[in-house]
Amino acid sequence: MGVIDSLSSGFNTVTKRLWLILVPVALDVYLWLGPRLSIAPVIERLLPLFTAPPELGLQYQQMMLQNRELLQEMAHSVNLFSLLSTSIPIVPTLMPGTTPQSPLASPVIWEGRSLWVYGAAALGLWLAGLFFGSLYLASVGHAVEIEEPAASEHTHGLLSHFGFVWGRMTLLSILLAILAAVIALPLSFVMGLLALLNVNLALIGMTLLTGTGLWLSFYLIFVIPAIAAGHTGIWRAIWNSLNVVSRNFGSTLGLVLLTLFINFGFSIIWQRMNTGSWLTLAAIAGNAYIGTGLVAALFAFYRSRYAQWQQIRADSTQQVETD
Repeated sequence: MGVIDSLSSGFNTVTKRLWLILVPVALDVYLWLGPRLSIAPVIERLLPLFTAPPELGLQYQQMMLQNRELLQEMAHSVNLFSLLSTSIPIVPTLMPGTTPQSPLASPVIWEGRSLWVYGAAALGLWLAGLFFGSLYLASVGHAVEIEEPAASEHTHGLLSHFGFVWGRMTLLSILLAILAAVIALPLSFVMGLLALLNVNLALIGMTLLTGTGLWLSFYLIFVIPAIAAGHTGIWRAIWNSLNVVSRNFGSTLGLVLLTLFINFGFSIIWQRMNTGSWLTLAAIAGNAYIGTGLVAALFAFYRSRYAQWQQIRADSTQQVETD
């Protein structure tokens, strides 16, 4: 299955099962019309940490000032409930980036009184986001699986498939969080030293880290499809993703670039419609449909190329046994 065929298959799957967009639509509607949990008290406690003494130099002071301004903007714009839709980034939601005013009334804004409250709320919302995100991924993966002409009696039921995906995605998220925590501390120390020595060195280091992260993300792009559409464990999903990408580098790159292009083009339309009026509801539904179609296309592409790889392996094994 080629790139265009995968896109066609993905959107056909969503068109036949419009209920697949219910999870992202429900999350967006809640983030738009529901109460909001402000992080302003947390930001106020962090601001004193972003004050540079004069002896560190003008460039370092300017960088710290920019960080303070960014934090102050976040204090007024970030809604902690966004964790419901960002625990699994592949879920196509519109609201985490921008939350317009509700057409009903001014939104209710909640604020916690202690960092413990915020920590517990963040953990609970993150786990809830994993639940809803896994439900979405399992639904799309199951729809892609049963859409295949070769689907057989071995196709897993949606409920059991959801349980499998939820467990694996939760474990994967915990592993990634631990890995990020282990890596973040030494990297922060190194980047701080580079910034003290020379801001340009720090920028070069950030560029190299960003490039490495993008390269790894590209080769691991099929980890979630392998779990949600292939019923595969985490380590096997990583192995499958590395192999499928390396064996189909050009096609995978084409699919990723085309997906980014489609997302970027439609995001301009959704931003113009996302005004806070009831037109925002149409933007939410449109974004969920396009995003889910692209997710289904990614799943379909992975299943097709994985099956092709397995067929080549089977043919090679058979040929060796024959010889």
